[in-house]
Amino acid sequence: FRSSSMLEDLKASSQGFGIFCGNTWFKATNIQLTWSNTTQAWGNNTYLWPNDVTSSNFGGAFNIYAYAPYSSSYSSTSVPSDGSAVLLTFSCPMSNTTDLLWGEMSRTEYEVSFKFHHALSKIVINLVAGNGVTVADLASCTVAVKACRTVTIANGVADATTTTNGDDWIPIGTGAQVAGIIVPQRIDGATTAQQFVRVTMGSTNLYYYLTTDKTFAAEKKYTYSLRVSMSGISLESVRINDWDNSGGANTTTPDPLEI
Repeated sequence: FRSSSMLEDLKASSQGFGIFCGNTWFKATNIQLTWSNTTQAWGNNTYLWPNDVTSSNFGGAFNIYAYAPYSSSYSSTSVPSDGSAVLLTFSCPMSNTTDLLWGEMSRTEYEVSFKFHHALSKIVINLVAGNGVTVADLASCTVAVKACRTVTIANGVADATTTTNGDDWIPIGTGAQVAGIIVPQRIDGATTAQQFVRVTMGSTNLYYYLTTDKTFAAEKKYTYSLRVSMSGISLESVRINDWDNSGGANTTTPDPLEI
């Protein structure tokens, strides 16, 4: 983790993280590991492989894949016999703040460590008042983005080149500054303009449209500044930055520099 706060949050969570591992000799599927304040270590008091394994019979190095937070919904996901790939079908939750972190390594030693990275995309939306709209209107408005909700992630990498043209409205938050998470995807707005952001004020829905093809990639943060008028929503600016882990899932402020 680049951010100690994220690591502490994961330690405090009852979810912990999950791992898949295996090679031609054995495999373990979706094992949950949580932090123990007693032992000051990650574990579940269960061997992931027989404790009498030696270098001559455990089949050599094997691949270990970890993700966070843990979800039992991945329990049916299988590891190929050679441990070469792990497929997860991730569905962006209605709460939109559940990030998927991913790390992998090849085990050749008895102790291993992981460096996690974001497998999803972060969306930040900043609204400014235009004609017929007040600051108070924006303070109580609700914001949603229209995006694909489900994606298959192979070894922590989602295929963002697939055109999805968002199939569901995902709530992002309430107010003039909101942020949330979507799965990596490509929206084709060049041929036909696509609704992307919906701002709801009372019974009125206003929309911002994507008019060009847009790819949302993993580990990236997309910050949209939008002007909301009663006649519609226009783009003021858009910034694309690396999504630094210390920024959090629902933080609208710029991520601090990693030093």
